[in-house]
Amino acid sequence: MPTSSIQTEGSSVPVVVSGTEAIIETFWDSRTKPASRWVPSAGARIESGWDCTVVHLPPESPGPPGTTVEFHRPYDMDISGYTRLLFRVQTGAGVRTSVHATIDGVARPVIADEPGGHTVRELAGPITGTRLTEVRLRFTVDRPEAPQAMLRWLMLDRPGVAWRPPAEPFAGMVVEGPVDHFEPGLGLLHNPGDMARLQALHRGPLYAAAAEANEKLVAEQARIDPASLVRRYALYVGARGRYDRTSDASHDFNHDGLILAMMGLTQ
Repeated sequence: MPTSSIQTEGSSVPVVVSGTEAIIETFWDSRTKPASRWVPSAGARIESGWDCTVVHLPPESPGPPGTTVEFHRPYDMDISGYTRLLFRVQTGAGVRTSVHATIDGVARPVIADEPGGHTVRELAGPITGTRLTEVRLRFTVDRPEAPQAMLRWLMLDRPGVAWRPPAEPFAGMVVEGPVDHFEPGLGLLHNPGDMARLQALHRGPLYAAAAEANEKLVAEQARIDPASLVRRYALYVGARGRYDRTSDASHDFNHDGLILAMMGLTQ
């Protein structure tokens, strides 16, 4: 996701990342200094991490179970046409998350007391209006088992046609049919000598012990259409990465064709 257009001081504009979505806070990128834009309530603490912004909750912050900590940030943003606010966050099971937004001068609850569960969640709630002037993030700790919340991003969403991959994303890039000979190009991973040694290992008794399992894995991955894994911005994101989405949670990005390529080169 692009970050260079997000202003860190004064007024800001949504940064469009798709046909229907726009980022309004880059919690994942410490270079944009997200922690400096949020004002904490008494006893609360916030700091930038390498791929998220970390909120320290009770018992790290003073207060008994049930304590609420809050952070707010001023905005001066035209959000005309957007109908949802989305918040990607990870908290423990004993933490409830709420988001309030001030739009056209009226403070409104957008997300209310959503429970955590030790996994990254993409929370969303409806919004209406044109001028966003403040967002408040509220965390209520009921059980002191996970004293941190990890914030990823805030995003706006509007109706429209979401991005779709091209019908033939690999057109002109794939050679169909058997390849009689492969010669490494730059040799960053393997040079020609390495390839010969790998092929010899593949034919040897050491590989034979794992051959059946490997061939089964290859057969499973060969049934997956690589085009179904194409995303606009990132592929290798993992279940808790910076840019991944809840809608991609069902996709196993380990099935990227790499094992098929390795088997093809070593056989």
